Amino acid sequence: MKKQKTLKEYYQESFSFISNSKKYIYSILLIFLAFAILGYFVSLPPEIENIIKERLKEITLLFEGLNLPQTIWMIFSNNIYVSFLSLILGILLGVFPVIAALSNGFIIGYVMQKAVSIEGIFTLWKLFPHGIFELPAVILSLGLGLRLGATFIFRIRELRKDSRKALLVFTIIVTPLLILAAIIEGLLVLFIK
Repeated sequence: MKKQKTLKEYYQESFSFISNSKKYIYSILLIFLAFAILGYFVSLPPEIENIIKERLKEITLLFEGLNLPQTIWMIFSNNIYVSFLSLILGILLGVFPVIAALSNGFIIGYVMQKAVSIEGIFTLWKLFPHGIFELPAVILSLGLGLRLGATFIFRIRELRKDSRKALLVFTIIVTPLLILAAIIEGLLVLFIK
């Protein structure tokens, strides 16, 4: 009979897989940061800026009238969905994680620039608390999605093993980080109202 792994062993396996995936995670982080800087400094044509503003307005309207548990659930369910999709769709040559990193980076840079221009640099503290947990979780999902895409291209025989390890990381590391981020962000949303 096969010995059941302990939780500690699962975490060790997860952190080892993360360590072996560093180049993919760092690549996604670099893309994200580069496009966040672009989003902050590049002026957009009015048509594109209006599209982004409309999308942000739609997101804001989703939170209207929600109580704290509903707000937390809305934030968590959205983040877990996007992170999981990014991880799984990474198998398709890593394209989806790269697009998600550059688009989210750009939008965050854009929002930061608008917030600073309206309320000053100290308004960024509002973004910082939930970003401590949310951004690492999302970047981790995107990086592991990119790794799965590379595995599919270059080492397809290892795809099943890598997919299983990526899902383990998602379950025991990414999900708890996203829960913490949703609680903090939910509290901030209600506090800022």
